[in-house]
Amino acid sequence: MPIGPNYAGPVLNTQRGQQFIPELWTNEIQMFRQSRTLSVNLLHTFYADVVKGDTYHIPRISELAVEDKATDVQVALQANNDTDYTILVDSDKVTAVGIDVMLEVLSNYELRKPYMKVLGYALAKDFTGAILALRAAIYNTAAYNVFASSNGLITGNGLPFSYAAYLAARTTLLENDVMDGDDLDNNLVLLISPRQEAAIMNINQFISKDFISNPPIDKGFVGSLMGTPVLRTNFIGNNSLTGWRNGANGVLEPTPGVVGSRYLPKQDAFTTLPLTFTGNAAPVHTAILCHKDWAAGIANRNPRFTQSFENREQMEAIVGRQVYGAKLYRPGHAVNIHTSNAIV
Repeated sequence: MPIGPNYAGPVLNTQRGQQFIPELWTNEIQMFRQSRTLSVNLLHTFYADVVKGDTYHIPRISELAVEDKATDVQVALQANNDTDYTILVDSDKVTAVGIDVMLEVLSNYELRKPYMKVLGYALAKDFTGAILALRAAIYNTAAYNVFASSNGLITGNGLPFSYAAYLAARTTLLENDVMDGDDLDNNLVLLISPRQEAAIMNINQFISKDFISNPPIDKGFVGSLMGTPVLRTNFIGNNSLTGWRNGANGVLEPTPGVVGSRYLPKQDAFTTLPLTFTGNAAPVHTAILCHKDWAAGIANRNPRFTQSFENREQMEAIVGRQVYGAKLYRPGHAVNIHTSNAIV
C-alpha cells in the first residue's frame, strides 16, 4: 500500500510517498525473469501453487494403436499413461538485494529498473541452469548424441558447429517418430552457444535468402535453420569445472550438466557432459536440438517476493523466492550436439 501521511522528511514526504507502491515491483521482477528464462521455448512448464517437496502428477500418453473392429467384441482401451510420470518439486531458491531508501529510487521506475532487472535475471538464470542440466541425462543415452569431430565420436578431433551435425541430430528426431510430424519444425528449437552461433554464420542455409525469409538476426532470435528457430544463450559455453559463476562475485564452479555442478539432473540418471574431445583436447560446447516435449517442469505459479524496511541500514530489502522441479519427459525428443568451441 502507499505510505501514509504520517511519514515526512527532506527525502520521504507525503507527496512523494503516495507514489511508492511496492506491490508493483513483483510484476516488474517477473517481467524481467520471464524475458530471460528459456523455459518458454525449451520445455513444457506447468505452473501451480506448490512448495518444495510436493509431487506433481502429469499425464504422459504414449502412441496409440489401432485394431480392426470385430462384431460383438468390446473395444480394448489402451492405458492413458505409459508410466506413472511424476515431477518432484526439489529446488527452493532465493535471491535478495538491498536498495538504499531514497524515495526517488523506490518510486521512479527508471531508477529502480536496474534492481528489478538483476533480481529477475538471477531467478531466470537459476531455472535455466536446471533445464540445461538435463543435457547430461540425454548424454546418458548414446543414441541421442551427435559429435562434430573427425571420427564422429568424442575420441576424435573436435570441429566447429556444422550443417552436417544439425542434419544428423534432426534425422535422429525424425527416426524417433517425434510427435507433431507435420508441424515438426515449428516445435523444434536449436539452442546454441555464442561461439556456435559464430560458426553457424558460415552455413549458407542459415544466412542465404535462398533458404530463409527473414534476416539472420531478428527480434531476439538468431534466425532459423531450415525452419528450426535458433536461440543463442551465453548460459552455454565450455563444459568445464570452472565455467559457471553464481553472481558477479561468486566463485567459478562446474557448468550445468558437469559433475560437481549445483545444476545436475536430480530426477534422472545422467552421465556428466564431456569436457574435451580427446583427439585434440578441444573444449566441448553442448548444443541441444529438441522438441518442446523433451522435458517438463513444475514451478510455483509466480515467484514470491517480499519486502521489508531495514531501519538500521536505512534500506529496503527485496527478497525473491522460487520453487521448481524439472525432469525428462520424452528422452527421444532431444539430441545433444557436441562441438568444439572454434568459431571456424
